[in-house]
Amino acid sequence: MESEERLFELCRKGDKDAFFKLVEPLLSRVYSTSAAILRSNHLAEDAVQNTLNEAYQAIIKGKK
Repeated sequence: MESEERLFELCRKGDKDAFFKLVEPLLSRVYSTSAAILRSNHLAEDAVQNTLNEAYQAIIKGKK
């Protein structure tokens, strides 16, 4: 398994598979929490998508 630091480095170079490896273990919990808070599967899906997009953009810009 690749280290988180290596996956971040690959993400910064545009490797979307590396991004998926970083977030995949968290997706179920993020979705469940979003659905519980928003009380809507549709809104939870949108919230998770927006969160993933913002996270990817932050990594590309060099933030963690």
